[in-house]
Amino acid sequence: MGKLKVLDTKKQLIENVKNDIFALENQMKLLKEKQDNLKGALLSAMEKNGIERIENELFNVVYVPEGVSVGLDKKKLEKQFEEVYLQCIKKSSRKSYIKIMLNSNQ
Repeated sequence: MGKLKVLDTKKQLIENVKNDIFALENQMKLLKEKQDNLKGALLSAMEKNGIERIENELFNVVYVPEGVSVGLDKKKLEKQFEEVYLQCIKKSSRKSYIKIMLNSNQ
């Protein structure tokens, strides 16, 4: 009987954590949407009024105009110039992490 209670407690703990994480992820998603909308409105206002920088005690905003980014096709480089690729690769370690994705049908 004691083992059954432990299993129920573990199941309840997992269920509680799952529900808490789901609720937080939903809240973060809504906050991110609100943040994106505010940033878009600020970007439009800065472009429309020729404002390049906003500085105050709370935050600094710098307008970065549209531009072109240059990237590197690592797979193509490795395939066509393997020796050069091997000489130029740089490895770095990173901490382990978890990735949480919400199901869109919830």
